[in-house]
Amino acid sequence: MQSHDPTRLENTSFSLLRRVCSSDQAAWQRLCELYLPLIYGQCRTAGIQEEDSQDIAQEVLLSVQRRVDEFRQSKETASFRSWLHTITRHKIIDFVRVQARGRGAAGGTDNLRRIDQLPDEPPSESSANHHGVDPAFMRALELKRKEYDERTWNIFWRFTIDGVPAKEVAEEYGTTAGNVRQIKIRVLRQLRMEFEGLVEFPE
Repeated sequence: MQSHDPTRLENTSFSLLRRVCSSDQAAWQRLCELYLPLIYGQCRTAGIQEEDSQDIAQEVLLSVQRRVDEFRQSKETASFRSWLHTITRHKIIDFVRVQARGRGAAGGTDNLRRIDQLPDEPPSESSANHHGVDPAFMRALELKRKEYDERTWNIFWRFTIDGVPAKEVAEEYGTTAGNVRQIKIRVLRQLRMEFEGLVEFPE
């Protein structure tokens, strides 16, 4: 398994979001890897069929690509996830309205009712999943997993995600509670260097 090289990350002078705004294609691909599954999931939750969900997700990403610098410069936007949720919601609404016009009064009423049921905001972190953290953060963890050795990752996960006390994690892995805390600090710092502004980090 590939070990993590902290020097490479520490030499990254700005976050993934800033790199996307600078037309960095590798950064854009990374952003798509991070958020495409979550956009697709939002569409499916809204009752959109699989193929249509894929099409909507691509439209959302195109919109994000055109407007991402607008988000970064805005001081009123609460979070990237909320901003993306709003774009996705609007694309879903547009799709459902087109369907409503094509299906006539009966089908149209059902579709428009679905629009009214779409949430204005993304789920809160506490209700997002059984870990109680931002699903975008969980997706970021998936993308970074291969960069860490198994022991380091397991210590980080047990303490940060599962919420096991540092002393208990230390006993499990034959280390100290202080080292467990340092692993959490180091991994979160490295994650922030790439995903700052894009995901909600746990405390």
